[in-house]
Amino acid sequence: MSLRIHIAVIFSLLLCAAASADDTPIVSSDLKFVYLIEAPPTPVFKTGINQTGFRLKGQKGIITALHGVAPASIIADKRYLARNGMGHALNSLVLDSIDVNQDLALLTSTELQAAPDDGIELGDYRALKPEEKVYVLGHPGTGATYTKPTTASKNLVQDLETLARDEQLLTNLWNRHSPDPTTPVLWLDGQIGAGQSGSPVVTTEGKVVAVADGGLNPIYSIQWAIPPSAQI
Repeated sequence: MSLRIHIAVIFSLLLCAAASADDTPIVSSDLKFVYLIEAPPTPVFKTGINQTGFRLKGQKGIITALHGVAPASIIADKRYLARNGMGHALNSLVLDSIDVNQDLALLTSTELQAAPDDGIELGDYRALKPEEKVYVLGHPGTGATYTKPTTASKNLVQDLETLARDEQLLTNLWNRHSPDPTTPVLWLDGQIGAGQSGSPVVTTEGKVVAVADGGLNPIYSIQWAIPPSAQI
């Protein structure tokens, strides 16, 4: 399967409706589409890398953060494993397409190509209000999914270059070229920890508005997420 690289990102997003009081059952129903991704060992990462990915409605694969799966992808014949909190496993996943600027990747397999295009519905991050409640759905490095409530920052969307007050972090971002520091990101309160890269950030209506990607030095208490494109 050839690797398709998309630099130009096409947004075709749905509108987010107002938050409802009974948001927990709605958000919980998304967990079946959230997977722990196990990247195979490489010479640098000798025990492999674990992170989160999820199925987006209309996509034949699992969306995740590129920076976690890229090391194994450059080695021929490497495959990925994924499993959700209910024990459903996906084997022999391959890197199908990537967006370098947004640090996003799509993993797929023969099974997923033949499966229905089921997954979490796409929402519009532009409809978020400052300090609105959202949820990060991911894996703390184990097989169990979890729901982490957080809030959208007062500043909502800024480019990474503006957010990165840590000079070393900004240098690292420029050096690895993914995500592009000029990319607009959704700014969230709190921190994104190990294993949470690639987690869907969902609204109280259970619609994904961004993909958890990284965080600044803990003293800043800032994390960012990247809105997923409709076509990766």
